[in-house]
Amino acid sequence: MRINANEDVMLGNGTMITPLCYKDIYFYKNKSLDNLDVKKVVYYMNKKSVAFDYIDNYENLKSVLAIFENDPLYYIMLVLENNEGKTPLQLAIDNNSARIIELMLNCLLKLGHFSISKKIFHNFSSLFKMNLRSFEKYLNSCYFVTEQMKSINKVDLKSPDTIRD
Repeated sequence: MRINANEDVMLGNGTMITPLCYKDIYFYKNKSLDNLDVKKVVYYMNKKSVAFDYIDNYENLKSVLAIFENDPLYYIMLVLENNEGKTPLQLAIDNNSARIIELMLNCLLKLGHFSISKKIFHNFSSLFKMNLRSFEKYLNSCYFVTEQMKSINKVDLKSPDTIRD
Protein backbone atom coordinates (compact mmCIF):
# COMPACT_ATOMS: atom_id res chain seq x y z
CA MET A 1 0.00 0.00 0.00
CA ARG A 2 1.33 3.43 -0.93
CA ILE A 3 0.05 6.80 0.25
CA ASN A 4 0.94 10.08 -1.44
CA ALA A 5 2.37 13.07 0.47
CA ASN A 6 -1.01 14.83 0.85
CA GLU A 7 -2.60 11.63 2.20
CA ASP A 8 -5.53 12.02 -0.17
CA VAL A 9 -4.81 9.06 -2.48
CA MET A 10 -3.80 5.47 -1.65
CA LEU A 11 -2.66 2.81 -4.08
CA GLY A 12 -3.15 -0.82 -3.16
CA ASN A 13 -3.23 -3.95 -5.31
CA GLY A 14 -3.38 -1.84 -8.47
CA THR A 15 -6.44 0.12 -7.27
CA MET A 16 -6.44 3.82 -6.49
CA ILE A 17 -8.48 4.66 -3.39
CA THR A 18 -9.44 8.18 -2.36
CA PRO A 19 -11.44 9.36 0.66
CA LEU A 20 -12.68 12.28 -1.43
CA CYS A 21 -15.87 12.56 -3.43
CA TYR A 22 -15.86 13.73 -7.06
CA LYS A 23 -16.84 17.23 -5.95
CA ASP A 24 -13.82 17.41 -3.62
CA ILE A 25 -11.49 16.22 -6.37
CA TYR A 26 -12.94 18.83 -8.75
CA PHE A 27 -12.43 21.65 -6.24
CA TYR A 28 -8.90 20.46 -5.40
CA LYS A 29 -8.09 20.48 -9.09
CA ASN A 30 -9.67 23.86 -9.90
CA LYS A 31 -9.18 25.58 -6.52
CA SER A 32 -12.64 27.10 -6.91
CA LEU A 33 -13.12 27.41 -3.18
CA ASP A 34 -10.32 29.96 -2.79
CA ASN A 35 -12.65 32.83 -3.70
CA LEU A 36 -15.81 31.33 -2.26
CA ASP A 37 -18.16 33.64 -0.38
CA VAL A 38 -19.51 31.43 2.40
CA LYS A 39 -22.74 33.47 2.60
CA LYS A 40 -23.58 32.53 -0.98
CA VAL A 41 -23.26 28.77 -0.67
CA VAL A 42 -26.66 27.51 -1.70
CA TYR A 43 -27.92 24.89 0.70
CA TYR A 44 -29.26 22.15 -1.52
CA MET A 45 -29.12 18.78 0.22
CA ASN A 46 -31.54 15.92 -0.18
CA LYS A 47 -33.25 17.89 -2.95
CA LYS A 48 -34.06 20.81 -0.66
CA SER A 49 -32.84 24.39 -1.04
CA VAL A 50 -32.57 26.99 1.71
CA ALA A 51 -35.77 28.63 0.42
CA PHE A 52 -37.80 25.69 1.77
CA ASP A 53 -36.65 26.49 5.32
CA TYR A 54 -38.21 29.96 5.24
CA ILE A 55 -41.27 29.36 3.05
CA ASP A 56 -43.64 30.40 5.87
CA ASN A 57 -41.67 33.40 7.14
CA TYR A 58 -41.63 36.45 4.87
CA GLU A 59 -39.02 38.48 6.77
CA ASN A 60 -36.53 35.61 7.07
CA LEU A 61 -36.97 34.62 3.42
CA LYS A 62 -36.45 38.24 2.40
CA SER A 63 -33.22 38.36 4.45
CA VAL A 64 -31.92 35.13 2.90
CA LEU A 65 -32.74 36.25 -0.65
CA ALA A 66 -31.06 39.62 0.00
CA ILE A 67 -27.76 37.75 0.42
CA PHE A 68 -27.96 36.70 -3.23
CA GLU A 69 -28.93 40.12 -4.58
CA ASN A 70 -25.58 40.76 -6.29
CA ASP A 71 -25.60 37.33 -7.95
CA PRO A 72 -29.22 36.70 -8.96
CA LEU A 73 -28.51 33.34 -10.63
CA TYR A 74 -28.86 31.86 -7.14
CA TYR A 75 -32.56 32.78 -7.29
CA ILE A 76 -33.05 29.69 -9.44
CA MET A 77 -33.31 27.86 -6.09
CA LEU A 78 -36.89 29.20 -5.92
CA VAL A 79 -37.92 26.85 -8.72
CA LEU A 80 -35.84 23.77 -7.78
CA GLU A 81 -38.00 20.81 -6.77
CA ASN A 82 -37.80 18.87 -3.52
CA ASN A 83 -38.36 15.10 -3.10
CA GLU A 84 -42.13 15.57 -3.45
CA GLY A 85 -41.71 17.39 -6.77
CA LYS A 86 -42.73 20.77 -5.30
CA THR A 87 -40.83 24.04 -5.61
CA PRO A 88 -40.76 26.81 -2.97
CA LEU A 89 -42.85 28.89 -5.38
CA GLN A 90 -45.40 26.08 -5.71
CA LEU A 91 -45.62 25.70 -1.93
CA ALA A 92 -46.18 29.44 -1.51
CA ILE A 93 -48.96 29.27 -4.12
CA ASP A 94 -50.51 26.25 -2.37
CA ASN A 95 -50.41 28.20 0.92
CA ASN A 96 -51.89 31.28 -0.80
CA SER A 97 -49.01 33.37 0.62
CA ALA A 98 -49.29 36.42 -1.61
CA ARG A 99 -46.44 38.40 0.02
CA ILE A 100 -44.03 35.49 -0.32
CA ILE A 101 -45.10 34.86 -3.92
CA GLU A 102 -44.55 38.56 -4.71
CA LEU A 103 -41.08 38.37 -3.15
CA MET A 104 -40.16 35.23 -5.09
CA LEU A 105 -41.46 36.50 -8.43
CA ASN A 106 -39.61 39.80 -7.99
CA CYS A 107 -36.41 37.83 -7.38
CA LEU A 108 -37.03 35.59 -10.39
CA LEU A 109 -37.52 38.69 -12.54
CA LYS A 110 -33.91 39.61 -11.80
CA LEU A 111 -32.81 36.54 -13.75
CA GLY A 112 -33.53 38.51 -16.91
CA HIS A 113 -34.38 36.38 -19.90
CA PHE A 114 -33.40 33.14 -18.22
CA SER A 115 -36.42 31.00 -19.05
CA ILE A 116 -38.27 29.59 -16.08
CA SER A 117 -41.58 29.55 -17.92
CA LYS A 118 -41.99 25.79 -17.56
CA LYS A 119 -41.83 26.10 -13.78
CA ILE A 120 -44.40 28.90 -13.66
CA PHE A 121 -46.66 27.66 -16.47
CA HIS A 122 -48.45 25.11 -14.29
CA ASN A 123 -49.44 27.86 -11.85
CA PHE A 124 -50.68 30.48 -14.33
CA SER A 125 -54.35 30.20 -13.36
CA SER A 126 -53.61 30.53 -9.63
CA LEU A 127 -51.31 33.49 -10.22
CA PHE A 128 -53.89 35.19 -12.48
CA LYS A 129 -56.52 34.88 -9.76
CA MET A 130 -54.19 36.42 -7.17
CA ASN A 131 -53.69 39.50 -9.37
CA LEU A 132 -50.13 40.13 -8.20
CA ARG A 133 -48.12 43.08 -9.50
CA SER A 134 -44.96 40.97 -9.81
CA PHE A 135 -46.83 38.43 -11.96
CA GLU A 136 -47.84 41.26 -14.30
CA LYS A 137 -44.19 42.30 -14.49
CA TYR A 138 -43.23 38.69 -15.22
CA LEU A 139 -45.78 38.43 -18.02
CA ASN A 140 -44.60 41.71 -19.55
CA SER A 141 -41.00 40.48 -19.51
CA CYS A 142 -41.75 37.21 -21.33
CA TYR A 143 -40.80 36.66 -24.95
CA PHE A 144 -44.30 35.43 -25.69
CA VAL A 145 -46.26 38.49 -24.52
CA THR A 146 -49.64 38.68 -26.26
CA GLU A 147 -52.19 41.49 -26.35
CA GLN A 148 -54.43 39.48 -24.04
CA MET A 149 -51.60 39.21 -21.50
CA LYS A 150 -50.96 42.96 -21.72
CA SER A 151 -54.61 43.77 -21.06
CA ILE A 152 -55.06 41.93 -17.78
CA ASN A 153 -57.93 43.59 -15.94
CA LYS A 154 -57.41 44.64 -12.36
CA VAL A 155 -59.71 42.94 -9.89
CA ASP A 156 -60.17 43.18 -6.15
CA LEU A 157 -57.45 41.38 -4.29
CA LYS A 158 -58.52 38.12 -2.70
CA SER A 159 -55.92 38.11 0.04
CA PRO A 160 -55.35 40.89 2.60
CA ASP A 161 -51.57 40.29 2.68
CA THR A 162 -51.10 40.95 -1.05
CA ILE A 163 -48.67 43.73 -1.84
CA ARG A 164 -49.43 46.00 -4.79
CA ASP A 165 -46.53 48.36 -5.53
